[in-house]
Amino acid sequence: MAERKVNFIIAVIILALAGCGTLFIDSLKKAPALDVKLLEFPMQVGEWTGKEMPMDKQVYEILGTDKVLLRQYADKKDERVWLAVVYGEQNRQSFHPPEYCYIGSGNVELLDKEITKIKIDEQKSMDVNKLIFQMGKYKQLVLYWFTAGDLMTENYYKQQIYFVMNQLKYHKSGGTLVRVSTTIINDDVKGAVDRCQRFILEALKILPSYL
Repeated sequence: MAERKVNFIIAVIILALAGCGTLFIDSLKKAPALDVKLLEFPMQVGEWTGKEMPMDKQVYEILGTDKVLLRQYADKKDERVWLAVVYGEQNRQSFHPPEYCYIGSGNVELLDKEITKIKIDEQKSMDVNKLIFQMGKYKQLVLYWFTAGDLMTENYYKQQIYFVMNQLKYHKSGGTLVRVSTTIINDDVKGAVDRCQRFILEALKILPSYL
């Protein structure tokens, strides 16, 4: 119980700092937009070949940004993953955790949520959020994390602190929500994680240069 209270207090403090930072930033002259090449991200990522996925205009309005990448990638065995990257500068609402969207869409149940490690190269790994959803007859695995400048983190509040501090320091900053998902086949969660891991390992070799 004490730990929950401490986490709540920390969250309140972080949000207060973010709010103060936002008020200060809004009083400044808005800096020129960063040159973001997200939508130029390659269709070919290692052995994975991409295909654009359609998005409703309402989704862009909810996210508050038009810099949204949504694609399906398939390898030579026709194993498939879905990549979603949402980029924002001034509008921090673009980065809300994706489980809210899944659950809010209806007929979706969150079965499991935890933090897990994935490789970013042969020597390094990072923490990401791992979600498992029941979506009608199917289960879906979702791995996601946030970025702010050069930072990659699974922690939403940590991203928000970096986002605000970068804005205060440089008067501009970019951040993203990165999500990789796949269908869990025959309840093989390990296989689904491996599939996403293989794609992420290739994608992270080039993704930072497009953010």
